[in-house]
Amino acid sequence: MQYALDVVTRELNSSNDNPLIFTEYDTFIHNGHFHGQAISLAMDFAKSGMITVGTISDRRVDRFMDKNHSVGLPPFLCQEDAGIRMGLMGGQFMTSSLVAENRILAIPASIQSVPSTADFQDFVSLGLIAARQANSVVKNVNYILSFELLCAAQSADIRGIDKLSSVGCAIHKAVRETIPFLDYDTIIIDYIEELAKRIESGEFVQIAESICGEIILVHDHQSPLPEKENLLASGKTAARI
Repeated sequence: MQYALDVVTRELNSSNDNPLIFTEYDTFIHNGHFHGQAISLAMDFAKSGMITVGTISDRRVDRFMDKNHSVGLPPFLCQEDAGIRMGLMGGQFMTSSLVAENRILAIPASIQSVPSTADFQDFVSLGLIAARQANSVVKNVNYILSFELLCAAQSADIRGIDKLSSVGCAIHKAVRETIPFLDYDTIIIDYIEELAKRIESGEFVQIAESICGEIILVHDHQSPLPEKENLLASGKTAARI
């Protein structure tokens, strides 16, 4: 994601007219800077990264749902009237379908050049399509993460929130501001929509950072992780992705 941000930032701040006119030198230069291939490639790359996040989240959801892998949680997190109620089964239909949709959107747009305009546009980047697909993937992943948050809060209540860390307790409390513990079957669409908005806003990251300190995401492999002593002194948390 950092790579995509770097590329987009660089391209948005570049001179991409064709030709470039330099009045101070009384000259002009024809160039290929207008070509959007760099952004198209970056969007395809970002798309793949987010699809991976969504797929991993969906696998965690499956762990919550399946009593054979949840280490003691009831099937579909249905603690009351098991076998009669659906529990949270319906939500997994959504996450699984969104994972499948994301895989369809994973087809790279950057390789789909279709010449046009009597071959004047002989190679096109289709960067706008790549960006639109990436935007769709991010929205889909937010919905997947929203349902995972819902499942995590439900599981914590079943097991006992006293087993959570301080950050976990704060996140649980925040989720419970949107959705109560579900001991009955109900439509969860509005809950998911609200959680997705809160994820997109960055609220849950802010809650975590208010307790554990700034979460430093080290994206560049050439940048060393901060020294442990420096982290302790600054109250920051380091993670490499």
